[in-house]
Order: sequence, then structure tokens, then C-alpha cells
Amino acid sequence: MPAIKRVADSDAFLKAAPPQNKRAWRQAFDWGAGPPMTPMWGDIERALNTELNQTWAGKRNSRDSVLAAWPQVEELLRQSQDLLKHMPQ
Repeated sequence: MPAIKRVADSDAFLKAAPPQNKRAWRQAFDWGAGPPMTPMWGDIERALNTELNQTWAGKRNSRDSVLAAWPQVEELLRQSQDLLKHMPQ
């Protein structure tokens, strides 16, 4: 994906080699978002993935996996808020 939007929207990029759905891929950036801006995101993601592995393995539904991860996620969010309070403004 070209870093310059004008190039990413150009025929030179969109009509070049596969994949054929480059326009949809490019447009996804208009609506998508990156990971949350929190210093603890890596830990939060690991906590969620640890529990969601049970869902992906077909052992429990996603709601139960998220509920199992939630206490740890809440604690990590609290830690993140504490870290941010001590950062210089």
C-alpha cells in the first residue's frame, strides 16, 4: 500500500498486478482504526487472545471468552490510567 493517498488512489496502483480488489483494500483505511492508544495494549491483547483461543478452538463461545478475560483487561486498563496520570503533560 503506497503511503501517499494520491498514489494509492491512482490507476497506476489500482490497476497494477493482483490483488484485483485494491480499491476496497484502500478504502478500508478510510473507516478502519489502529489499535487503541494505551501503553498496556500489548498486555490487553495477550489477555484477550489467551481466552479467545478457547473460542477459536471451538471449546466455548466468544462471549464467555471475553467475560473470562474481562477482569484482567479491566485491571490492565486501570494500570494504564495510572501510568498516564504520571506522565508529563
